[in-house]
Amino acid sequence: MPTADSLEPGLRALLRMAALAAAMLLPLPALPAEADALWNASGTSGALTAPGREVSQHFSPEADASIPAGAKVTRVNATRRYESNAWLKTELCAASTGQCIEMHGSSVTTGAFQGQPAAQAFFLRHQVRQWAGSSPPLFIRSSVTVWYRP
Repeated sequence: MPTADSLEPGLRALLRMAALAAAMLLPLPALPAEADALWNASGTSGALTAPGREVSQHFSPEADASIPAGAKVTRVNATRRYESNAWLKTELCAASTGQCIEMHGSSVTTGAFQGQPAAQAFFLRHQVRQWAGSSPPLFIRSSVTVWYRP
């Protein structure tokens, strides 16, 4: 004859299944009326050949992007990759305002541009701080993703 100890795990499993079945009958929470949309662009920089010189990469939505008038940025992500030991200073900037934030590491996701026009261009400004045993030229592969609310 089964004991209470041997029935308890089975009873717990049965109760979990009943709770799951009941939860499946509940209505799902409402999703936001409008989820964030996005545009992204990528490219390779021009050559960096000397410390102190800058090279900029410009990123804009595709010409056929259908960004609604009045759409506002919610967040922006930028990434950079390069094959070198050089130390870079990279800034992510909004073209329409000139506002910039410095990147630390290979990527940044920021809300610093929140509320600005989603259709505006962004740019990355790169500068070699130190070659660190590497030699020029240096090319940087980068991408920018802009999330926005219509």
